[in-house]
Amino acid sequence: MGKKNNWWVAGIGAMGTLIACKLHQSGQEVTLLLKDQTQLDRYSGLRFCSIDTTYSCRPRANIVSNLHETSIQQLILCCKAYDIVPLLRQIRPFLAENALVVMIHNGIGVLEEIKAFLPDLRLVLGISTLGAYLEQPFKIKACMGGQLQLGILNGHFTFTETEAIKASFEQTKLTIQWQNDIKPFMWKKFAINCAINMFTAIYQCKNGDLLSRPEEIRKQCDEIALVLNAYEVEITSDGLFQTVMQVIRQTAANYSSMYTDAVNGKKTELNYLNEQLVRLAKAKYLPTPFSSALIAQFYRVYKPELEAKVNGLSI
Repeated sequence: MGKKNNWWVAGIGAMGTLIACKLHQSGQEVTLLLKDQTQLDRYSGLRFCSIDTTYSCRPRANIVSNLHETSIQQLILCCKAYDIVPLLRQIRPFLAENALVVMIHNGIGVLEEIKAFLPDLRLVLGISTLGAYLEQPFKIKACMGGQLQLGILNGHFTFTETEAIKASFEQTKLTIQWQNDIKPFMWKKFAINCAINMFTAIYQCKNGDLLSRPEEIRKQCDEIALVLNAYEVEITSDGLFQTVMQVIRQTAANYSSMYTDAVNGKKTELNYLNEQLVRLAKAKYLPTPFSSALIAQFYRVYKPELEAKVNGLSI
């Protein structure tokens, strides 16, 4: 771990802004890695607002093309799943030999993509239920509930290093839990997202509106549990259904990120969620007709020109 404990943070949306603000507020050194010169030109600092506090700061910021002799020892990626590998390819020359990368994102499948070109990269996975939304670029409102589960996903870490990572995040005063095995939490978040997000995009609704569609939610949970059981994930359809309905009730007023991305014409993380579920099923020769039909329906709504690809299950 670097003596100055400098954390680079990439992906300055709601989660990245929250993490960067809380690290900075705790006295740690933070450098933002912004996506391009336009974003850098518009950057004038970060602001974090919650019910009882407001915090403004202006950590250093940079972009990849300006890194030059930089050596990145500690990096937090709060990017969309599909942006992680392209960014790592860009900054690969600037990663220290024993760099540590913390990834906080939805979906699964990114690890396999990373290991294809950086097999020994030391990775910590973050599974977040922290509540924050972007009011405008670099400015967030946060509901200080939820927590961040952290655990080693790839590579070797000494006990001292893991303790230092935990200490860094605990200093932020966010609710942090270190897990010796992060994968069960990864699978659980994946299952919940697969059971909720695409429905909200298809029906263009808040999470809570799904309470009127329990039969569809249950069918989706049946297929998710079937697939995950094949990968030795301990989960039952009924247990998942109960968890999903509870999450829907708790987040009833929220719009999922997949919904907001889809309706705004942005790329979604479908490839790392429901499409990944179908690929996992195919690898085990398991049928997922309901999930496949949902994916086709999603494309029918948002990208009809791609519907034929889905109907052919070439996903």
